[in-house]
Formats: sequence, C-alpha cells, structure tokens
Amino acid sequence: MNPWVALLAWFGLLNGLAAAVTALIALNRVLRPLLQIERYAQDTLDAGLGISRNLEGIDQALRTRELVTALRRAVGPGS
Repeated sequence: MNPWVALLAWFGLLNGLAAAVTALIALNRVLRPLLQIERYAQDTLDAGLGISRNLEGIDQALRTRELVTALRRAVGPGS
C-alpha cells in the first residue's frame, strides 16, 4: 500500500472522529436543557396536583359557611 494513501486514510479517520466528537458535544448541549425543562415541567405538574388536592374539600368549606350564615340569621343580630 502506498504510504500516501495510508496517511490520507488516517487523516480521514481522524477527521471522522473529530466530527463524531463535535456531534456528541452538540447533542449534549441540546439534551441538557431539554432534561432541565422536563424536570421543571414535572415540578410544575406536582405543584398543580398539590393545589388540586388542597382544594378537594372546598365544597365542605362552602357548606360550612352557608350553615354558619344561616345560624347567624336564625340567632339574630345581637348575638
């Protein structure tokens, strides 16, 4: 094999390796923010579900308020 062909083959392999490393670095720079966005979205979803759980008993609170208002009317304004 001609030494120049072997040298050019090695240069081609090194160039391919450099391109692969560059592509991996670029992929990492894209995937890292995407993973952060996914974590933030999960945190937002968890917070929303927590708010929903805290509001599950709102019907009972409204009913209690209605009963207290009715009781105040029944007892009279001076109490």
